[in-house]
Amino acid sequence: IRRKDIEQLFEPTKKETPKELTLENCYSMNEIIESYNVTRNTIYNYGSKHNIQRLRHKGVTYYSKFEIDNLFNP
Repeated sequence: IRRKDIEQLFEPTKKETPKELTLENCYSMNEIIESYNVTRNTIYNYGSKHNIQRLRHKGVTYYSKFEIDNLFNP
């Protein structure tokens, strides 16, 4: 039995994510901070740890609504 297999048993199941990100299906950093009452550092850490899809537009980073909602509202 591999460690990876055991860890997969305890990971929350993810629904299928949208393939193409647009501004309509993304949250900005400030929207996430206001909605979920988390810090910027928390968003950066979760984003890298859980490989959350990102979209950069005009110097602003947007995160997938679907993945953020699944992460903070399991």
